[in-house]
Amino acid sequence: MQNFSTTSGMTQSLVKANLLGARKMLDENSVMIVEGENNSRRGFIVGEAALSAGEASREFGTRFTNENWVRTIAARLVLELGAGSHKINLALVVNSDTIVEFTGDEFENNATPETLERARALFSNIFFRTHDTRMLDIKQCHIEIEKLVFVTEIDAVTKSIPNEVVKAVLLQSGFGDTQLTCITKGDNQGLSFRKAGMDAAIRTVANSLKHENITKTAVLNGWKEAVAVDSGLSSAPYDFSDEKRSVIKDHFDAILPELTQEYGDDFRHFSGVVISGGGANDKDVVDAVCNYFSNQQKEIVSIAELCEVFPSVENDGLQNSTAAVYGALKFIQDSNQTIVAIDAGNGWSKSAMRKYK
Repeated sequence: MQNFSTTSGMTQSLVKANLLGARKMLDENSVMIVEGENNSRRGFIVGEAALSAGEASREFGTRFTNENWVRTIAARLVLELGAGSHKINLALVVNSDTIVEFTGDEFENNATPETLERARALFSNIFFRTHDTRMLDIKQCHIEIEKLVFVTEIDAVTKSIPNEVVKAVLLQSGFGDTQLTCITKGDNQGLSFRKAGMDAAIRTVANSLKHENITKTAVLNGWKEAVAVDSGLSSAPYDFSDEKRSVIKDHFDAILPELTQEYGDDFRHFSGVVISGGGANDKDVVDAVCNYFSNQQKEIVSIAELCEVFPSVENDGLQNSTAAVYGALKFIQDSNQTIVAIDAGNGWSKSAMRKYK
């Protein structure tokens, strides 16, 4: 019998400073984080609403010194928990090159005492507004973090692979990077490799469209539909689907040989490739990956499709983009405490919350 329920959500990783007196309507995936004392408070819109509030910050790394990363985590916490007092276990998905800063060892997941203390100071009291930035009421989310773990993205997604899958290649296609690992019986041996992600392809497309007065921001914001609005007075939509398709194919044709050659002859023993991350939702990405592996007799499947074939209560509701946070939940299942997992990525921020009955 299932004794827990899992919810999840995601939003664009956008942060925009907002004057407390300036009015901005906030959708259900956006909040305004309020910082500072009463006489010096500042507001930061986090989420979709920041997109229409002007040029917003998107690119940041997984360190507590990066304020927008901290704000994005805070936003996901209040969107999952809401106002009030909460006691939780927290799992944060981080880059492989920063995990040692939080845990003291690249193969350790538990936070050091110093890291736990820092996280408690950052997230114990989050002040925020929803719906309308000019609401008089500033809400408070008080959080007691009981346990804190850090998980690399590729390790987190690995844990979302159904137990029935004995051997598989995992290709995590994200905004910031593309990662590849080989999994045997749920274990990747702590070995994975990284190359450039979709941001590199977006930059390439944007550079090719400069003569059309198309900015990188316009390409980024219209990436999913491959339609951008130029920066001129006409604001005419520009269909860049051909450019996108070509650049993505070239991108994967360039990085996949470098990622797979690290495994040498052993790679041919893996007959299935599982795609996860936002790229798994993009037909151009899936087509490019299928094209590359077409002569290697490998079956290509998304992690969401795989979890439908091998359903489990732990993966119920899992999507391609939320596989990392679902997997991160499994790193702190030693109690019946409410668990929150957050992946504040450069492109999209994802979270999942598991409550025990």
